[in-house]
This record gives sequence, structure tokens and C-alpha cells, in this order.
Amino acid sequence: MPSTTIWNVNFRAKVIKKFQKHEPSFRDHPPQMAVMTCKEVGKDNSCETMKLIIFLNRKCRLMGCKSFSQFKKKQKINLICNFTTKENLAVTDKCCIKIKNIMSGSVTHKFAQSVNLFKLANYLSSVSKKVLYEPELFQALRITHFNPLCVNVFSSGSCVILGVRKFSIINKLINEIREFINISNAFFPTPLPTENDTKKSLPQEKEARK
Repeated sequence: MPSTTIWNVNFRAKVIKKFQKHEPSFRDHPPQMAVMTCKEVGKDNSCETMKLIIFLNRKCRLMGCKSFSQFKKKQKINLICNFTTKENLAVTDKCCIKIKNIMSGSVTHKFAQSVNLFKLANYLSSVSKKVLYEPELFQALRITHFNPLCVNVFSSGSCVILGVRKFSIINKLINEIREFINISNAFFPTPLPTENDTKKSLPQEKEARK
């Protein structure tokens, strides 16, 4: 059965209350930042662990969230974090951040059927859609037509969409990719090689990379 899963959402934020007892160690070379794992204060211990990246100017990135609606704009979040201090001590401390906006999200979808990537790549190239297909280097067909989104389609029928900022576009995008797959099968009714049968990139793909 087709299914869609959101497996990673990243938020931009700012630290509004510094750590109470300790200061994290920032790396010396640019960009100077501290990386740590964290959880929401008061949440069950079984809740998902997230990653917090803090920069010297107090701007930060909250990564590894599981929903686009998990946090709202301007929402204040109390976090308990695990990090290393300047003295190289592993500590746990609390801070508070304020969400600015969604940075990006990653979504996976499983189509009901397998996909002949060679057919799909040929069709998309023939209608001037930007694609990159080099099976000897990467097993997926990469569709860059949806810039700034990046879509990777695998022969198993799995699809990974990177760089999503609005949940509302996901269904429309998946339906468009499904239509591409169906048209490519009708466009090339006779069997064409799969990614296991060819070691050559499409000429159109090389043009798309220039």
C-alpha cells in the first residue's frame, strides 16, 4: 500500500535563555557552533531525541523533529541538553529557545509499484525536466526539476523528498511524480533496460548538470 512518512523536520530558532550551569564547547574553526542532543523538558523519557546546533550569535537549529506542526512560529521551548563543556566534561543542562520558522523537512513515500528508472529518466529528459541518473554512482533517479526541492526515486518504488518547507505541497508533488511514472510506462511500452542493465548516463542529464 502507498504510504507517506515524515522522518525529519528542522526548525530555525534562537536561544532566549542560556544554559543555567554550564557553557558548551564551540568548535574553533568556522562556523563556530556547539552540537548537542536534547529533549523537551517535561516530556516522557521515551520521546524522540532531537539535535540542537547553537551558533555564537545565539541563533540555532533544532533538528530531527517528526512533524511540520510539532512546533509553531514564536513558540518558546524549554530543552534539556547533553553536551561537552570547554573543560571537556560531559554535562546535562537546560536552556530555552524560540522558534523562528521551518528550515526544511524530509519526506519518504512508497508507491504501489516498482519503477523502471531508465524509462522514467528518458521520459523526463524528453520533456525537458531536469534529472540526474547515474546508476553506477547512485541507485536512485534524482529529479531536480522541483528546485529547491530534491526528489530521489528508487526502483523499489520508494521516493525521498528533501528540502520540504510546507506540508501542504507534499500530496501535490507525490501525485505529479506518480503521473510521471505512469506516463513513462505508457511512453515506452516495450521493455527498456533498468539501472542494473546500463552503465551510461543520459546525454540530457549531462546537460542538466552544466
